[in-house]
Amino acid sequence: MGNGSDSSAYFGPLSTPCFIACFQRSLNSCPDTSPMQRLLTHQNLPSNCRQPRDLSETNLPSGSSPWSGFHSEIISKTRQWHYVHRFWHLYHPLLPILCERDFTDEFESLWTPDTTKTMQRTPSALVDIVIAICSLAQSSRPKERTRSSYSPRDTGSREWTHETISVWHYRRCKRLLDDELEMPTLATVQSHIVMSLYLYTTSRPSAAYNSLGTAGRIAYSLGLQRDPPATLGVTKQELRRRIWWSLYIFDSRLSLELGRPTIMTLHVCDCQLPADDVETAQVACLQPFSSTAEVTWLTYTVQLAKLVTIVQSIYADIYGESSTIDNHATLSDGALLAAASLEKHLHRLYAWADAVPHDLRLSRTGGESALSYKFSGIQVDLYAPGWLQNQRAFLEALYHDAAIALIRPMALLRTVCGQPKNAIDSLLEHLHGHANVAIHVCHQLYLETDVLSDHPELSSVVWNAAVTMLYRFITGPGEHDVARSLELVVELLEHVDGVDVNAIHALANVHKASFLGQWTPESLVHTESLPANQSPTLELNTPTMPHGITDDTYSSTEVGHPLPIHEVEHSIPEMNPDLWLNDTTWLGE
Repeated sequence: MGNGSDSSAYFGPLSTPCFIACFQRSLNSCPDTSPMQRLLTHQNLPSNCRQPRDLSETNLPSGSSPWSGFHSEIISKTRQWHYVHRFWHLYHPLLPILCERDFTDEFESLWTPDTTKTMQRTPSALVDIVIAICSLAQSSRPKERTRSSYSPRDTGSREWTHETISVWHYRRCKRLLDDELEMPTLATVQSHIVMSLYLYTTSRPSAAYNSLGTAGRIAYSLGLQRDPPATLGVTKQELRRRIWWSLYIFDSRLSLELGRPTIMTLHVCDCQLPADDVETAQVACLQPFSSTAEVTWLTYTVQLAKLVTIVQSIYADIYGESSTIDNHATLSDGALLAAASLEKHLHRLYAWADAVPHDLRLSRTGGESALSYKFSGIQVDLYAPGWLQNQRAFLEALYHDAAIALIRPMALLRTVCGQPKNAIDSLLEHLHGHANVAIHVCHQLYLETDVLSDHPELSSVVWNAAVTMLYRFITGPGEHDVARSLELVVELLEHVDGVDVNAIHALANVHKASFLGQWTPESLVHTESLPANQSPTLELNTPTMPHGITDDTYSSTEVGHPLPIHEVEHSIPEMNPDLWLNDTTWLGE
C-alpha cells in the first residue's frame, strides 16, 4: 500500500493511511518543531507494519505451475487433510462460513481411487484456498521462519515448504474461481471470503478488499441478504446467515481500516442474525467445541456483528456526508460540536462492551472492568479451549481498534480549537487509553499464548495503536507510559511474520530520540568551534542500530536481534531545536 503520504484524497478520515499522511503534514507545517518531530520527518511511516508476501509463480519450484499441474497434486491426501484439520481450529471459530460436515464429505468425494502413482483429486477452489491459508499459517510461525523456508532467493529449490504449498494452492484456486464467475454458487462466495482473509494475512489489504467486493456481489446475486426460506431446513438456513454476516463483518472491518466505502449494507438486508444456541452450535461442527453457561462457539460472530453495526452507525453520524463539521462555517466550531456528538455516541459502544457475555471477555488483573480503556493487565485462562482463547483475543483487539479508528481523527482537529479543555481533549484520553490497552493486551498474548503466531494479521491492530501512540509521543510530552508502549510494539513486531523494515526503523528513531532525556548544555561544547555555516550532519544510521535495519540487502522476513529500546526516565526537557540539531553526542558511539 505504500507509505500513504499521498493518499488523503483517496482514503477516508478513519483510515490509517490518511491519518499517517495528515500526521506527516502536520509535523512538516509545525512552526515550532520539536527535536523528535524533526527526526521522524526523515522517515515516512508505512501504513502497514508488514510487507506483502510474494505470491507470484516465480516463487514456486521450477516447473511447478498450478496451470500445468492442474489435475495433479503436489502433496499427499494425508498432508492435505492435516491442513484442513488446522482450519477448524484456527479459522472456523472466527469465520464460521463452512459446514464442517458437508466440507469433509466433499473433500473425501474429490479423491479418485489411486490406481497409478500420480495423486489425483478433482479440482476444488474452496479446498485449495483452505489448504493455502492453513499452510500459510504454518509458515508464519516463528519456528518455521528460516531463510530456506520462504526466502525469494530459494525459488530454484524443488523442496515443497509450507510457503510454496500455500502459494501453489492459492494460485490454482484463483484460476478456478475465474471459471466459476459465469455460474457462481455458495461455494464461490465461501472461496472468495477465505481468499480475502488469505490476502489480508499476506499484507495485501487492497487485494482483499477487491476479493470481498466480488464475494459481496455474488452474495447479492444469490440472495444471501434476504432471510432464507424455511424450505431449506434449519442447518442450511443458519449457514447462509453466518456467511452473510461474516461477509458483512469482514467488509466493515476492512473498509474501516482502508477508509473506503463498505460493499455490504444493511439497508437492503432483512437477514436475521445467526443463531448461537447450543443445539445449532452442535450441528454446525464436528469438532468438540464445548459450550459454556453463557456462550457457544457461534456467539462470537453475533457479538462482532453487533459491534461493527454500532461502529458503522457512529461513523455515518459523525463522519458521513451530513457530518457536523461540514454543516458549520468554521472548522473550530464544527470540530468541537463533532467531538461533543462523538462523545455521546461512544456510550453506545461502551454499552455494547458492558453487555458482552463474561465468558467472551479477557479478565483483568486490576480493578477495572473487562474491555475497559484503562489497563493494569489481563488474566489469560490457559485452561480454556483454544477456540475460546482466540475469540476472546480477537474480540478485545477489534473492539479497541474500532474505538481508535472512531476517535483518532479528533487528534488532528485538536490544533484548530484553541481551547484549553474541551470535548476533544476528553476524547483523546479515551483514544490513548484504547491504544495503550491494545498494545499491552497483544504483547501479553504474544508472551503467554500462540494467538499472534497463528494470526499475524492481528499485527494491524498493534500498528494502528502504535501510530496513535507515536503521534502522542511526538506532539505531546514524552510520557514514560507512551515510550514503554512503543517499546513493546518493537518487541512484538520483531516476532511477527514479514515485518516492514521501515516500521521498525521509525520506532527505532524514537529510541534515539529518547537519549534527549540525558541532554545537557555541556554536550554542545564540542560544536562551538565549528564555523557558523557548518554543523555536524545528523546521521540516522548509527552503530547502535541492530544489523540489517538500515542495510539495503535486509530481508523483511528475517528475525533480527532485539532492538536496544530503552525506557525514557524523564520528560524531554525544553530546548532550542536549532542547538539540538548541532549536537550529535546523544547518538552514542
